[in-house]
Amino acid sequence: MAVAPESPTAACLNKIKSDHPENQQCFECGGGGTVWADASHGIYLCFFCSGTYRQLGTHLAFVRSTDMDEWLPVHLEQMKHGGNARAKQFFTEKQIMHLPPAKRYPTQPALMYKDMLRAEAENQPFDEEKWLQEHPPPQPPQLQPINTNTTTGPATPQGQSPHTPNSLTKKKMSWKRFCCAQQPVD
Repeated sequence: MAVAPESPTAACLNKIKSDHPENQQCFECGGGGTVWADASHGIYLCFFCSGTYRQLGTHLAFVRSTDMDEWLPVHLEQMKHGGNARAKQFFTEKQIMHLPPAKRYPTQPALMYKDMLRAEAENQPFDEEKWLQEHPPPQPPQLQPINTNTTTGPATPQGQSPHTPNSLTKKKMSWKRFCCAQQPVD
């Protein structure tokens, strides 16, 4: 049985990995078998951790197989400019490396690193100060006070009990019609 030749993409990614030993260990858990990568941050991952990163969504982590997937040239450049050691150093300096991935990657520093790496891959200048002005840190959600007064209940039209369903809830709603046209189903 003949072995399929290595694709140009896989050859490029394997060269980057072999040139930098830290890329041969998973960025997240330190295990071997780094056959997955997050192109957004230029890091190599094991199979298990790649699943965690996939769950983040492509807006935070663009996860690809280093063997099976085709890659855009810009993503290969991001891998060349990135690497596990560089990302780990940056995240450690910004004090976010200790956070789990779901909390680390929506942070301002992780988003900046992703945009900085993309700019380098596209041979574009990156101005950190300007980026920080354009991307202020996210504000925590504002909590609304909870009405703990249970004696009055919700406001209802005069003469109607608060426990009587209105005309819309009496009819069954089709999910598709509700979402698309907001029409009740007979």
